[in-house]
Amino acid sequence: IKGSMKCDERIIPELTEMMQDAKKDGITLVVCSPYRDMSRQDMLFNRKIKNYMRKNVSFLEAYKKTAQAVTIPGASEHQIGLALDIISNTYTALEEGFADTAAGKWLAAHCQDYGFILRYPKGKEEITGIEFEPWHFRYVGRDAAVFMTTNNLTLEEFYTLVNGGSVSTATATSATPAVDPTAVTAEDPSATTEATTEATTENPLDILN
Repeated sequence: IKGSMKCDERIIPELTEMMQDAKKDGITLVVCSPYRDMSRQDMLFNRKIKNYMRKNVSFLEAYKKTAQAVTIPGASEHQIGLALDIISNTYTALEEGFADTAAGKWLAAHCQDYGFILRYPKGKEEITGIEFEPWHFRYVGRDAAVFMTTNNLTLEEFYTLVNGGSVSTATATSATPAVDPTAVTAEDPSATTEATTEATTENPLDILN
């Protein structure tokens, strides 16, 4: 993406378009954390544990708290190159306050138009297992992104629907589905693989890892 930053090449056209369109609206988006290898994810996870333990928190409690903020190494979406942490040139902290900035609001309103979803939304922490992260966006393809955003669904809930299950009406809106979820084949959202440099499928919805 920039310098030594990497991501799955399949998301670059939509990512570039999104950043350019935001710029036209007076917003400068900044990708601060795209693809991560295992060693970096290990470092981030262990550093977070140590920070908690410095506050006299036990290792077990520190581990639990860390897992809600930093995905366990080997299960991070950053490790497959489809997830990005996005901030702006005027707000550079990975904090909940980003949601209230012009950039945070723009992304929340428009990301689905470019195939991205706000991966860990507020109010869905018990479903995703991760605290609210208004800066973390995951590429799923435009049709899937529009469907999930329109129906207030997380990737976990979408995966359940695609595979014939149902989700609580308390977590989904009554909006008319933009896409029939049964027409899309999705893989388990918790599964991860190494980021690839070449596309392995013609259908962008097939990369819902």
